[in-house]
Amino acid sequence: LQLQEAQAALATPGKLSLLAVSLTQGASPGDVIGAIDSTTGVTAETRDAFVQASRSFMDRGFLPLISVLITIGFAVGVAVIGLTIYTSIIDKAREYGVLKAIGASNAQLYLLAVDQAVIVSTLGYGAGLLISFGARKLGAMAVTTFITSVKLVDYGWVFGAALLMSMLASYLPVSRLLTIDPVDSRFIDRTSLE
Repeated sequence: LQLQEAQAALATPGKLSLLAVSLTQGASPGDVIGAIDSTTGVTAETRDAFVQASRSFMDRGFLPLISVLITIGFAVGVAVIGLTIYTSIIDKAREYGVLKAIGASNAQLYLLAVDQAVIVSTLGYGAGLLISFGARKLGAMAVTTFITSVKLVDYGWVFGAALLMSMLASYLPVSRLLTIDPVDSRFIDRTSLE
């Protein structure tokens, strides 16, 4: 890629932030770096030093921000799934009471709540996957320099995180299930007893 082509692709004509220099055979890296550094406003460093500096910058400035955003997103996911499952269980408290009255164990009720949570998180993951594909396409169309790189393993750990969210989100609804008293008058159909 030529300099002019790179500037055109990045929409930065006439500007230069980084230039790679290839040494001829026998040239001393130290001498070349010294010659470049003697030029006003220009500094030079080896490839290894540049990579290390870039990685250090990412570790200090960018990755902590991403970690905070991931943590917030995870907490929001747990809250949304938990609220959805909790509302569903409260709305069907009579049915759960009947299940408990006919002999369903706490473990069975727990598995029922977890199943619901897993289904909700899986559907949400699928919808998010479609939205992310669309966003990547639109981003690439709107901004030619918009580049994303997603590996198959990334999809795997995000799906794993969604399943973990569903397990954590099931805790509150399950605790509500375990307090249901099947003898409670709310779960008895009085008309069927008369």
